[in-house]
Amino acid sequence: MTLRIAEYNESAGKKYSIQSQIFSRTNQFRFADRENGFLQTRTATLDALGTRLSLVRSTGHQIDLTEFNNISILMPGVGDLNVATHDSEFRCKAGEALLFGPNRRKTRTNNDGENQFEGNVALLPLKAFSETEDRTVFRTIGPLLQSGLHVSAKEELFVPFLKYFDYFCSLIFEGSVAATNPKLCEHSVVLLYELLHELALGLSARLSDEKITSSGAHYVVQAEEHMRANLDQQISISEIAAAIGVSQRSLQLAFRELRGTSPRETLAMMRLEAVHKRLMSGDNNSGVTDLALEFGVANVGRFARSYQKFYGEKPSHTRRRAKTRWISKQEPRVNSKN
Repeated sequence: MTLRIAEYNESAGKKYSIQSQIFSRTNQFRFADRENGFLQTRTATLDALGTRLSLVRSTGHQIDLTEFNNISILMPGVGDLNVATHDSEFRCKAGEALLFGPNRRKTRTNNDGENQFEGNVALLPLKAFSETEDRTVFRTIGPLLQSGLHVSAKEELFVPFLKYFDYFCSLIFEGSVAATNPKLCEHSVVLLYELLHELALGLSARLSDEKITSSGAHYVVQAEEHMRANLDQQISISEIAAAIGVSQRSLQLAFRELRGTSPRETLAMMRLEAVHKRLMSGDNNSGVTDLALEFGVANVGRFARSYQKFYGEKPSHTRRRAKTRWISKQEPRVNSKN
């Protein structure tokens, strides 16, 4: 991961030097405050594809931009956004997000009257969605992304993505030690893409009103078998679907109807159980974080909370208790008979 920090004031903004930091092309830019305008961007490049997260702080600005190569995700944290595309207008506040495909749009950031605007931006390269099914899904929802999609935590479909996006940005920009762990960063990027794909699949299913077929139960059984056989591998839901010869869309629908959950959530529970089993053995020296990463966990904090909710104690407590029990069993027993 590489991190770049840039700051702009009113004079720098007039030179349009901002365009090289985040979006493909800046057509026009100006500060709301013509005398004391200020903008800071912190941009983390996460992988070889060019996946980027940016933290934007501003006294308020307007930008007319064109994005050619990425899906953009905008999530304000302090203040709000006004965005206009060729046929739609949006107002987005904290706890909400806007998703766009490649397009031209005009954005205005607004502070909350007391504090500077602050928001997170993700740029996800289109080449990351190169599989045939990816192209099919995003072609279906393409018109939505072209105009813009406003998502809110009030709708269940969007909750996993919004919560994880907010968490991941905090992980990167709040100086967490975890952000410097390459393996954790890799897992986190994979999960971000999977959650976006889940969201896209849900939207696509709404548009097509697709229903589960009678073969869905067979898909679920095969997928779960494949998950169990590959828990120690960094495996995505798209790879699981490909391995059993079914589209990811059909697999998502089958799990929703037959399990009341998603393949990703099922895989997360299997990983939870696998780590619990290893912790209970007591005969290994690996820490909780190392074990979680070994089984492909991307969000260690959420994993720990889920573990405590499911097993009634922190994973570290399970490890310590099991370790004590295992050591006591290894100690030689003293024969009381002379």
